[in-house]
Amino acid sequence: MEATEATKATEATKATDVRLQIETTRKTIEQLLNDRIRKVSVTMYDGSQITFRIFKSSNGNLCYFANRSRKWGNPLPLDQIVAIKPIKSIKSPEQKWRDGWKKVIARLNKSGLWEDLIPDIQLALLMGYDKLNQAYQDYWEADAKGRLDIFQTKYPELVKINDEGNPYVNSSVIWSYHRMPKVKKMRFTKSGRYRDSNRNDEILKTIQEKMDAKEKHRTWGRTSYDVSFEYNPEANRAWYSEQFKDCGNGHYYLALDSIHALFAEDD
Repeated sequence: MEATEATKATEATKATDVRLQIETTRKTIEQLLNDRIRKVSVTMYDGSQITFRIFKSSNGNLCYFANRSRKWGNPLPLDQIVAIKPIKSIKSPEQKWRDGWKKVIARLNKSGLWEDLIPDIQLALLMGYDKLNQAYQDYWEADAKGRLDIFQTKYPELVKINDEGNPYVNSSVIWSYHRMPKVKKMRFTKSGRYRDSNRNDEILKTIQEKMDAKEKHRTWGRTSYDVSFEYNPEANRAWYSEQFKDCGNGHYYLALDSIHALFAEDD
């Protein structure tokens, strides 16, 4: 009888330990995702080591991408993980920034959208990551009356002349391009279900067809947001937005092509 009670107590302790381990692992992965780390080395209960590309699904589950996939994955076996270590990129923040904006330019060149943005991005790249971020800091720290003088001295490439012949600071370059670009795939249906993914692919295909034909196009969808897209061939521009349901506020993007969108602002 005593042995049975001891066995039950041991099993209860083990169960508690497992739950604590799962919760600790969950918190660790959540923090890694918050720190924008997506690749980890995991030690499993049997001693094996596996490399996972991690993400959080639309319903909040912690998952890993299937091999060679950017769309499909499986739930992480949290009860089998005993240790997890981030695999950090060897790229510097400047290199990530530079590569990100070069990729934006490449997509714009291919789609033909937002041609007027390319010179400003190229100017930002020419200035470089450190100098542009210093200009961003100087812009906000400078007195409004003395700001122009500072920029004419330190950053003349950011000073332009308006229609009246007066100089002004080209602040859009500073505000828009000092940070890493946030680019995402446009989504009009909920993720995680096969039929919804197929429907989303059909919508993106239609957008490409309308762009090829230079036809105006608008479409809508609903995920956890009210989603909308608009293409204006006359202006050669396209927009994508994710608004909170039944609300006019949300996240606003510039469409780079028929698939990808660049974050612009929150409202």
